Amino acid sequence: MKLKKKLITIISSAASITAAVSLTNTLIFKNAQKHLTQQLLTHTYHWRLGDISYTRTGNGRPILLIHSLDNTSSSYEWNKIVSPLSKTHTVYTLDLLGCGFSQKPDFTYVNFVFVQLINDFITNVIGSRTDVITSGNASSIALTSCVYNKELFNKIILLNPESFSECSKMPSKSRRLHAFYYNIPVYGTLAYNITSCRRMIIKKLEKRRSNLTSIDTSTIQTQYQNAHIGGYHAKYLYSSLRGKYMGVSIESILRKIDNSIYILGGESVPNINTIIKQYQEINPAIESSIAPDCKYDIAQENPQAVLDMVSYI
Repeated sequence: MKLKKKLITIISSAASITAAVSLTNTLIFKNAQKHLTQQLLTHTYHWRLGDISYTRTGNGRPILLIHSLDNTSSSYEWNKIVSPLSKTHTVYTLDLLGCGFSQKPDFTYVNFVFVQLINDFITNVIGSRTDVITSGNASSIALTSCVYNKELFNKIILLNPESFSECSKMPSKSRRLHAFYYNIPVYGTLAYNITSCRRMIIKKLEKRRSNLTSIDTSTIQTQYQNAHIGGYHAKYLYSSLRGKYMGVSIESILRKIDNSIYILGGESVPNINTIIKQYQEINPAIESSIAPDCKYDIAQENPQAVLDMVSYI
């Protein structure tokens, strides 16, 4: 009888703790979405795997801006260059699937999901060949998309693309375990909320910026909200990234592309010249330059460098 009572007590306590954690998660997601700092995007593309929020601004030759891929990312990354670019281009920005205001389905995100999205978006929304600017780990998405349909792309501009070794990382046993852990209901969601709290976002921004004064309250709040819009569904992109399910061989892709490619690297990015050299050794036609006074987030720290590059090419 004593053992039975102990088991009942343990089960009852576990159930109470789980209910409390679940309620905490619900409140975190609910509170994070109050007083949104980022405006809702003006258009919706009803894509087959989920609705995609996007904007269309200006007139002229189309240019598509693809933000870096992270659970805190969104088209907000481009907010400092959209207006100037729209004076000479029709500028499209979108929140990638699993990001920002776009839908966040509960599945494993892989490179080819985003490749299909980009190609379908250009075909069905833009409707003509387009220039592309992309950032960080989304560079592999743009390049792979171009391989699958070169006729959709004009010039491709990469801001701080990842090194070949980083791009090619694949799921290992430990990485799959990490992804599985975050996908667990309630407790995995709590772990996600801890890794996506404001303090952790600030730490991440401090690693990405060379000028810490550029980390303002609006940026922190926007990234925090991006990580929580959609409730617990927001964690599935993060778990896929932790599991390295986005891995792809960039070398083989670059060999198949004859479109014009330009790389803009942040001056303070470690080994940026080595990374650029990697790309140019595979494709000697790639042009490059270094943006001063910035690190990974060039479009936020030195937007003029991006605008000058677009004018140049």
